[in-house]
Amino acid sequence: MASKKYTLLIGLLCLMFSGTFSQTNSSYDMRDSSLIPAKRLPQHNEFQQNAYPFPAQPRSQWELGVKAGLFDVIGDVRSRIFTPGLGIHVRKPFGYVFSLRGEYNMGWAKGLNFSPSTGYRRNPAWSGWNGPQYSPSTQPIEFHPSLPL
Repeated sequence: MASKKYTLLIGLLCLMFSGTFSQTNSSYDMRDSSLIPAKRLPQHNEFQQNAYPFPAQPRSQWELGVKAGLFDVIGDVRSRIFTPGLGIHVRKPFGYVFSLRGEYNMGWAKGLNFSPSTGYRRNPAWSGWNGPQYSPSTQPIEFHPSLPL
């Protein structure tokens, strides 16, 4: 029981830390006043002088990303290797926590099903085969109370 509690605690900590580090950006310097709009400069100056506990919110900047890679099929058909894929995304932040992101991905997935499928032969909708015919026994089933059910 104790090991389940420790496992749950470690899992929750990993989940918490993955969310904490997901929005970090190493190029942002909170001391850089060129990223702060004019209406938030008083708060920024107070923060620099340790008179205000929080830094001013920087200008909201757009993010544009382009990506390229391999596009793969995960399914019944084995995929070919090295099928190209492309993508683009645009992100607009609304503060420190929330942002809106639009993304478009495009790829050319190709595959080859080299093993034949024969399961359709037993499907009555395709082949007309109804399987083994059920014929009830003509003799009645006897009940024996001494036998377990």
